[in-house]
Amino acid sequence: MIRVILAYQPGHPSREKPAALVSQWLLELGWPVTRPRPLDPAIPFNVGHLKNRGVAATGPGHPHDVLVLCDADCVAPPGVMLNAVWDAYNTPGVVWCGNQIRILTEEAMTKVTRWQDAAYGSVPNETRPTDSTPQLLAIRRDCFDELGGYDEQYVGYGFEDYDFRERAGRWWRSRSVLGTMVHLWHEPDVEKSMEGQWGRA
Repeated sequence: MIRVILAYQPGHPSREKPAALVSQWLLELGWPVTRPRPLDPAIPFNVGHLKNRGVAATGPGHPHDVLVLCDADCVAPPGVMLNAVWDAYNTPGVVWCGNQIRILTEEAMTKVTRWQDAAYGSVPNETRPTDSTPQLLAIRRDCFDELGGYDEQYVGYGFEDYDFRERAGRWWRSRSVLGTMVHLWHEPDVEKSMEGQWGRA
């Protein structure tokens, strides 16, 4: 069985449109989607914690169930996703959903009205090669459990997915399916845009 875990924390207005497009995309794919409930506001937000809770909410399942771990700001053509799921089912380890990434700008995002506009490139934007798409991946349930899920010590959006990628790379060879994943524009998160000590030097 395919089980999609969609990580989304409401509260960033610029994230609402990407999340709605991703939800539309997943509905049309027809796969069961688990949307973990937002955390208590008193707890520092951590996307890894949300994803781990989403996987746990699917129940024990079968070791060969395929998890599609998805941030609420990325889409890809259905063929790319089907190939990733098939590869993950047949071979242990992570399968990245694309060997190219297109990152939409704020201006490009204003022209996107349907997920297809982004996934099929009708809204032009720079596309570049990538060796991984940690925002969108497929992995068998037994492999996810073997890795121990995501590290929950990261605060805010981001970086927990790169940590997951690094740990997975120690267990299995990295592989991607051919195709393009698209990152939908949203405002940068405060954790990634605060000026640190090196920025003040």
